[in-house]
Parts: sequence; structure tokens; C-alpha cells
Amino acid sequence: MSSGPPLFYIYVKEIVGNTTYIGVFASRAFADRWLAELRSSGNVKLIKSIKRISSQFYTQQHAGDVEATLTVMPKYRDKVFFMLANGVGLSSPGGLVPPDRTRDVISGETYLIRNKTDPRWYWACTPTGAVTCSRTQRSFFRVSTSPNTTASRPGIGFTEYDTLFLQDVQSGKYIRLGEAVPNRYMARLLLADEGSGPGPLDEGMVGPGSRFSLGQFTGGIDRLGFSMWLLNSGKDSTGERVVMGSVPHSPGEGLCWELL
Repeated sequence: MSSGPPLFYIYVKEIVGNTTYIGVFASRAFADRWLAELRSSGNVKLIKSIKRISSQFYTQQHAGDVEATLTVMPKYRDKVFFMLANGVGLSSPGGLVPPDRTRDVISGETYLIRNKTDPRWYWACTPTGAVTCSRTQRSFFRVSTSPNTTASRPGIGFTEYDTLFLQDVQSGKYIRLGEAVPNRYMARLLLADEGSGPGPLDEGMVGPGSRFSLGQFTGGIDRLGFSMWLLNSGKDSTGERVVMGSVPHSPGEGLCWELL
């Protein structure tokens, strides 16, 4: 019988003083949800106080702010607890908090995108601006918090619930959703010039590139994720497989993809 995901631990360092907390979450997924709901809670004091530096290191302005989140969001009282480190193990923190081996996705860094189910398939961009699935070619993509280079915040770690933008490193162009395919809930992924406007399916966007979610690249089956479509699948097929993204508010046909 499966024991479920392991417990997930974080350090929380007080900025004003020297108090250090340890947070124990039921899983890393709950830690991501806790932070995502805090950011949308409307509690300005706690939002400004608590910052995620990396997956297992947070800061807070004042001692007790992380504990106060459980008053603002009481449903997490049975999914996390915080305790004072009291200096125990601080000279050797790895002996106190088990390290998380999951790779943190950081804004400004570059990644390959691989199919989790069949790792022979990678995303690859073509000179014509198509985003394809290939067993022989692969492209590097830079993730960012904004398609505007002056507004992007390099060094920021993403949680599963954060939105991100993908930029093809070789061409410098951002990925966006194209026109929806008739009778399907999908649209082709294309490369957009930095000076171009939003794509036809990008709601509320003012620049190039479509918003994606890190949750679409965590290796799980996501029905709002991406599928692989064989162009001209009849007798005259070229064999080219393009990446399809889900149209907003549609059921989608997602596959498992991961950032490497």
C-alpha cells in the first residue's frame, strides 16, 4: 500500500530578528497551495512579509507571521504546522530538515521540455516559427515571470500554481497560442516576435507570449496541458508533429511534459 507523498519541510527566517521557524507540510503540493492562496488572500501585511526565496527557504518580516497564515486560511491547520528551530541544527541544517530533491524552476534559467510518458520526444522550434515534437531535435526555453524583459524578475522560483512565459533561446521569440483548430479544443503553439501583440486566444494580454502554468510541466497528466498532433495524418503526411495547447475554458487533451 502506498504511503503517499513524503512530508515537506521549509525554513522560515525572520528578517527583523534572528528567530527561525521550521514549517512541516503534508506534502510539497500543499506548500505550493498554501503560498498561492496566501498571495491571493488580500492580507497585505502577510503578503508583503512572507517571501519564497527557494523551495525550502522562506523569509518573514516578523516572528509569528507564518503562524498567522493559519488564522487567515484555517483550512491549512491540518496540513501544516510551524515550530521554532531554537537554534538546534542551525550549524548543520541539512541534518534537521530533509532536503527536497525536486528541481526548483527559476525565472531566467533555461530548460528542455520532454515528454514524461515517452522521453524520446522533446519540444523543438523550427525556422518557420512552429513548435514541434521531435526525437532528433530539441530546443532550449527560458522561463520568465513576464514577456517584458524589463518587468521580468530573474531568480524567482515558481510554484505549481504560478504562471510563466516561455522564450525560445535560439530565436529570442516567445511561445503563444495560435488560432484554434476547428472542431478541436486545441490550438497550435507558435513563436511570436517580441514586438507583436497578444495571440487571438490570449485573454487580457498586452504583449507577446501566452501565459502558461508550471503545473503543465510537472510530469503529471493535465487535461489543460499540451498534446502532440501529426500534421496531414493521411497518406501525404510529412511526419511532422506539432505541439498543441488547450484553448482557454476548454476540456483539453493534455499529455505529460516536464522541464529538464
